[in-house]
Amino acid sequence: MIIRFTKKVQDKFKWKQLKPIAESNLSNEWYVNQFTANRHKYYLATHAESLFSVIFRGVGIKTDREFMDRMIEAWKYQVSNEGLETVVNNLLVPLTKEILITSTLNRRILGSMSDMIKMTEFILADGDNTEDSSPFALSEFLNKTPFSYIGMDRPKDRIAKYS
Repeated sequence: MIIRFTKKVQDKFKWKQLKPIAESNLSNEWYVNQFTANRHKYYLATHAESLFSVIFRGVGIKTDREFMDRMIEAWKYQVSNEGLETVVNNLLVPLTKEILITSTLNRRILGSMSDMIKMTEFILADGDNTEDSSPFALSEFLNKTPFSYIGMDRPKDRIAKYS
């Protein structure tokens, strides 16, 4: 598994110079960005090939190990609640045996993630319905949204091919 961190996340964990790793197979890569909304820190972790994403709060995360544990658990929870439990066994579990951390490369994925962050910030700014603004509900919304990067498919439909 290759996890690509944005500069903001690298700074958070005080990683100086991450060695760049060339893109090989996007199904093995995740991109991670950080954003703040309503004075809360959030992380957005996106599967590079499908754009399937999870949002989780950054409260209490102090080390990279705590971050990795939280990200993997959030991802498992989100996929399972979408009715795609087999994706966890077919895609995620085999890849977590070896995790490589590096910097981001693909600007198209980063652009899609910026769109996701803007949508999330808009929903959180509205603040009328706290049930719709939970990290789980926000992730669910993003995974049902079509993106041009994946040919106007929905991330939920794209990740289902790993079932």
